[in-house]
Amino acid sequence: MSNQSIDRPAYRYFLLALALCGLPAEVLAFRSGPPASVNGSTSSSGTSCTICHGAAVGTGSVTILGAPALYQPSTVYHLIVRIQDNARVGAGFQISAEGPTGTHQGTLAITDAANTQLNTTNNRFVNHRSAGVTASVAGWAGLGNAAEYVVDWLAPATDVGPVTFW
Repeated sequence: MSNQSIDRPAYRYFLLALALCGLPAEVLAFRSGPPASVNGSTSSSGTSCTICHGAAVGTGSVTILGAPALYQPSTVYHLIVRIQDNARVGAGFQISAEGPTGTHQGTLAITDAANTQLNTTNNRFVNHRSAGVTASVAGWAGLGNAAEYVVDWLAPATDVGPVTFW
């Protein structure tokens, strides 16, 4: 059984404008969670949250902590999606795990039901809840102008090749 790499640079598209979600007026657009397939992934054909939040690019960053460089089949990985921006307060997110052609790989699981949820129209995406955005605003300064959302990812049962977190 071989290990496959995770394409870490590709998550730069993962909600490219996540930092923009920190603007109160913008967060209200989908405060309870965005529609499916707006995280810039292959399966979303590059559609990102800029369709609602505008095309302005913020100064923030998104880091996915806990993503393995090489995954082991059938292994659970505890992921932390960290959104940081000194110019904003609060943030939302959406994540998916996909192969090179946009096929969803593995299973994303909720570990913090108060702040995250499976997307209501496509459970292959996980995104924030309204309470998660509220918590991100409240805890922003304490996390160094950042918010963190947690989610588990169960790797595919067999080696399916590279998987990218978007």
